[in-house]
Amino acid sequence: SLHRRLGLRDGKRAAVFLLLMVYASALAIAIHLRQPVLVQIMPNRIVLYTMGTDGLVHNRFRLSASNRGHTESTLTLSLAGMPAARIVGMENGVTLKPEESVQREFDVAAPATGIAPGLNHLRILTHVVPEQKDDVLEETFIAPMDSALPLHAGARKP
Repeated sequence: SLHRRLGLRDGKRAAVFLLLMVYASALAIAIHLRQPVLVQIMPNRIVLYTMGTDGLVHNRFRLSASNRGHTESTLTLSLAGMPAARIVGMENGVTLKPEESVQREFDVAAPATGIAPGLNHLRILTHVVPEQKDDVLEETFIAPMDSALPLHAGARKP
């Protein structure tokens, strides 16, 4: 009998063997489904924002990317939710060799006249080539409270 040859002499051993098989299967599925390139973006809030000489408000972000796959990958970023904003310092993306990790800083810049004062919401879109599902990271953009957006009719400036 097969169960005796596998060492399953009683119910306890069979239960432990079944539990180990479930764990091993779950681990194999989790490893197979993970994204080959891990991307994390964190705002650098040591300085909330800086004003550039060109009139743009800059917010600094830190990118951490790790290629856990076996092929070279290229990571590019784009923005959504703030039409006037653009990425500065990573326009060409980042190329990652297999098993390489990088950390880079970049700015999201927007004209002071085109954004609301205070807290603004934006989405940073990550695109990895070859063949990885794009990701959307919700972030915030901080602008000066005296940002030059026109006031609504009848509103007073504080």
